[in-house]
Formats: sequence, C-alpha cells, structure tokens
Amino acid sequence: MTLQLIKQITAQNAVDLFADMQTRLKRPSVQRLVFLIAALVFVAGVIVSYSYRPDLFSTLSINYVLFLSLVLAPLLIVFGALIFQITCRVGNIKIQFIDAIKISVLSSAANYLPLPAGLALRVAAMMNKGVPLKNSAFANIATALVWFGMTFIHASIWAASIASPIWLFLAFVGALCLFSGIAIIWSISHRISDIILMMIVGFGAAVVYAVGFWVSLTALGFDGAFSQAVVISVAGVIGAAVSFVPSGLGVRELAAATIALWVASDPALGFMASAVLQLTLIIPLIAIALLFSITMRSSIIE
Repeated sequence: MTLQLIKQITAQNAVDLFADMQTRLKRPSVQRLVFLIAALVFVAGVIVSYSYRPDLFSTLSINYVLFLSLVLAPLLIVFGALIFQITCRVGNIKIQFIDAIKISVLSSAANYLPLPAGLALRVAAMMNKGVPLKNSAFANIATALVWFGMTFIHASIWAASIASPIWLFLAFVGALCLFSGIAIIWSISHRISDIILMMIVGFGAAVVYAVGFWVSLTALGFDGAFSQAVVISVAGVIGAAVSFVPSGLGVRELAAATIALWVASDPALGFMASAVLQLTLIIPLIAIALLFSITMRSSIIE
C-alpha cells in the first residue's frame, strides 16, 4: 500500500506538476532572465569569495587542472553514459555504450545553454527508438532520482562520521529521492535488476564526483578532512536538480558555500572549489560534444 501510494504521488501528481513548471520556466523570455541572474550570481560569488580569500589560487597548479579535465571528466562522462544505458533499459530498449556516451555528452553540454535541453534530448533519443513520451520522461526522472538519492545517502554517511548535524537531513532527502525513483522504475520495468544496477552506478557516480570535489578543494588550499569534502560535494546534484537554471550555474556554488558552513569549513573555499571544478569539467565536455556534433552523420540510435 505504501509503495503504491508513493508510486501514485510520484508518477502522477509530482511529475505532472514538474512538467507544467518546466514548460513555464523554459519560455525564452524566462530563460534569458534566469540565465542572466544565474551568471550575475556566479560572477558576484567569485568576486566576493576572492575578496575574502585572495590566497585561494596561490596553490592552484596545472597538475590539478589536468587531473580534473583528463581523468575526472572522462570518468563522469562514462558514468553519465551508464546511467543513460540503464534509463533505456528501464524503458525496455537497448543502446550501445558508444551511443550512450554521445547522448550523455551532448545532453550535458546542452544543459550549459541559456535554454537547457539535456532532458529533452535524452527523452527524444528514447522516443526515436519507440519508447512512448510518458515512459521516456518517467524513466529519465526515475534514474535521476535514484542518482540523487544515492548521492545524498553517500554524503550523509560521511557527515555522520564527523558528527555533523546535517547528516539526518541528507539521509532523509536521500531516502525520499531513492524510494521515489525506485517506485517509478518498478512501475515501468518491473525488474529489480534495473533498480540494483542504478543504485550501484548512482553510488559510483557520487563517489567519483566527491573525489573530484576534494581535489578541487585541495587545489585551493583545503586542509580539512575528506569527509567534509564529500558532504560539500552534494552541491553538485543540487545544481543538477535545478534544471531550469543552465547547468545549475550559481546554484551549485551557493549550495557548496552553504553546506561548507554546516561542516565547519570555509564558505568562500566551497564556492570557489565548485566554480573551479565546473570550469575544468566543461572544457573537455564541450570539446567532445563539438566533435560528436560535427562527426555524426546518422541517427544516434539506430
């Protein structure tokens, strides 16, 4: 009965409300305004953070940038492709890994535009394979919820290890997202294997991003515990969740600064670490996306 209730709330009311909100927020005039505000928040945050901590870039070296761009970025692209493969599996279709990489890269790059189109691109790719619009949208939302849930739960474990009071909130949000995503996946595919696979991949993606955030913090002189970096890294999915803001611009950084306060860290450091991480990740992402867009001569999903 409880599972059925969660399924009804998530798959009907919540998704319908989400779709209506997305339609309104993605009007060109609204998107331009949102992009402008997000860009101003981002730039203002960088300026304020640097004014408080002008020493932040003193330890930044090319080695950190190369690691984030050449090692972490490809790993995150791989996990993005795996998540899309599972999403297609939930929708009862198969997709080759290389094609999943193309969709993952192009949709991630599209999220940096003033009119985010990442979700629309993934849904369209599944529809081209014959998956109904409703199932395509639900499958993408469900796997995203499981990813969010595993990220929050991962962060809550590390927060509990340092006795941070935020651990309970992270665990609650994580459980809510996780069980909502599980309910939707089960309602579409009725396969426990899809749920298990998505939980494993979602947890892996959370770990990789957390390591990247720790490297970004360390590059700026962070001398705290790895557990603090993991908790702050949850800002990444917070930015991803706010899909009407291009790639969570400004939202991710503000979340990192706020969470840093909860784990007794420097908010300016949290803000700048998030900004540095995104800037180092976007370079290879956009480069690969341009390469794919130029070289692709046929449909991504055959």
